[in-house]
Amino acid sequence: MLRRIQLFLAQLCGYFPSRAQRSLHDAAAFFIFKVWRPAARLIPFFLLRKLPVSSALIGPPKGLSPTTKECCHDSDSYFSLHPPHESFHSSLPAVLGGKVHPKFLDAQSIAWSATSVARIPGARVYGDCGAVITPDDRLIEDVSHEIARSGFHHSVFSRFRLPRPQSLDHLSAVIACPGRANYYHWMFDVLPRLHLLEKAKISLPDIGYFLTGEFGLPFQEESMNALGIPADRCVPCSPSSHFRCHDLLVPSFTGLAGHPPAWACDFLREKFLDSAADASATDRGQKIYISRAGARFRRVLNEEEITRGLVAEGFKIVQLETLTIREQARLFASADVVVSPHGAGCTNIVFCRPGTAFIELFSPRYVQACYWAIAAQQKLRYAYAVDCRNSDLSLSDGHYFAMLEDIEVDFATLLETMELCTSLPRK
Repeated sequence: MLRRIQLFLAQLCGYFPSRAQRSLHDAAAFFIFKVWRPAARLIPFFLLRKLPVSSALIGPPKGLSPTTKECCHDSDSYFSLHPPHESFHSSLPAVLGGKVHPKFLDAQSIAWSATSVARIPGARVYGDCGAVITPDDRLIEDVSHEIARSGFHHSVFSRFRLPRPQSLDHLSAVIACPGRANYYHWMFDVLPRLHLLEKAKISLPDIGYFLTGEFGLPFQEESMNALGIPADRCVPCSPSSHFRCHDLLVPSFTGLAGHPPAWACDFLREKFLDSAADASATDRGQKIYISRAGARFRRVLNEEEITRGLVAEGFKIVQLETLTIREQARLFASADVVVSPHGAGCTNIVFCRPGTAFIELFSPRYVQACYWAIAAQQKLRYAYAVDCRNSDLSLSDGHYFAMLEDIEVDFATLLETMELCTSLPRK
């Protein structure tokens, strides 16, 4: 539901000036998070869990299982892959004035949980985010993520009746996740789950169905084809989807959302970065600016000024939606300097060579550290700039809908930030 509201607001806000847009976002967030959800929690949905019948017939699942491992009854049905581990980024981002945003301080130390693949015959998969329900009618919490919901607050527990389950008779694998129609989440949350299946010695051609969430975007089809999975084996999941699987493979998530582990970065480079892109020096040395002119939200309001100035500095202006994944990978592998507003296109810095300078642009109420985390792992030089010319805005953390807000960064500030970034020592 949050994504549908987000897209509606993005469409609506095109008719309003920036100040009015922020007021609309705030009103939507207040209604959803302060009125609607608290009111919904007053409804005694927990009584539905007492019904003496399976949630396949009526009511929600009867319980909650915190981990996938406890749902597997023998060692042959559970494959432990990566152990839990921690990472600490000693170097903070570069920013004019030296005062680093708290989001980056919070992301300095990251703890990744263990990864695994479980095989659960008779399990069910509900909804567009791929919630997994065990044969004994429990929701598996660690592989059933929703945005801003967890535990018994998962939307499945507020359903009086789930859709009638559709049977899938062959071996299936669930790889859906929140945000799977977004390029970043597809690349770092969905595709690495396929790598976990391969690491568990499971042959992808032997899997009959892949439950993907929303499916059909060009980058989704291209990436699955690159992994040898034809589109006819990808089963789209919608909010009203409910599947009963004869035999279900459940790979874990890659870890903390927004902070992909090094093995996920290595997997993407291996699959999509042509070896020739690293070997050839003919295209190297490019300076590129990633435009969001074609995006529905988080556009750069003064982009004409920015692009005009950057072209004079030798930059190439690129709209990534016109390129394939492999073309994007090759472009970023050839770059020495990348400037981009915060957005899914920044995912491609995973393909950059060590030492590449990456400058990210933010709106004041939506600063995220996910691309800095990737830059740190890939040994890139990183700096960021935040628009804070509007006196009524602070650098405080915004709400969910603040991600829609447009960006406006003074060009002189951008140039100073770029000089700061390129002066950093190469790692």
